[in-house]
Amino acid sequence: LLIFIAFPSLRLLYLMDEVRSPDLTLRTVGHQWY
Repeated sequence: LLIFIAFPSLRLLYLMDEVRSPDLTLRTVGHQWY
């Protein structure tokens, strides 16, 4: 389960580093959690 959660999180962090758009990342995180 931890890997299942950690893998998308790492990918999201990478995308966040690339885009540098907090609004977009927050939206994607919200979609992942809910």
